[in-house]
Amino acid sequence: MNDFRQNSKSDSEILSGNSPDKERLGKIAKSQRIVLIFILMFFPMILTVFALFSSNWPGGLVTALYGFIIAYIIYSYVHMILLSFRVYGIGMTIICGILFWLLLPLGFILLAIVNSGASKILKREGYKVGLLGVSPKAFKQTTMTA
Repeated sequence: MNDFRQNSKSDSEILSGNSPDKERLGKIAKSQRIVLIFILMFFPMILTVFALFSSNWPGGLVTALYGFIIAYIIYSYVHMILLSFRVYGIGMTIICGILFWLLLPLGFILLAIVNSGASKILKREGYKVGLLGVSPKAFKQTTMTA
């Protein structure tokens, strides 16, 4: 007989805190922390772009800042995709990936939307989400007590 219950974890997995869901939540929390750092870096990055366009800085400094900006965009894209896949699945990840490049100046909004989805999942599971997400200690404590 087929059993279509969503919660198919055994009691020992639930009590030990080492269930596959716990591992998935740990990955979501880690990705969320990185995305939140990118969100906090967004406004200084925009100010840097405006400063580059409106001043005559030395060539080497400008090249270094452009390299930093490009690295920021690529890393924020990759981590937004990872978090989106872990939170929403493949369909929403494809949509977020396309919208990020089409609306690059509004990438901040996509980062915030994906972050809010991760926050909802983590709060639903009983974790306290702060400014930089869930503390990594929250996951280490639960796995060490088993």
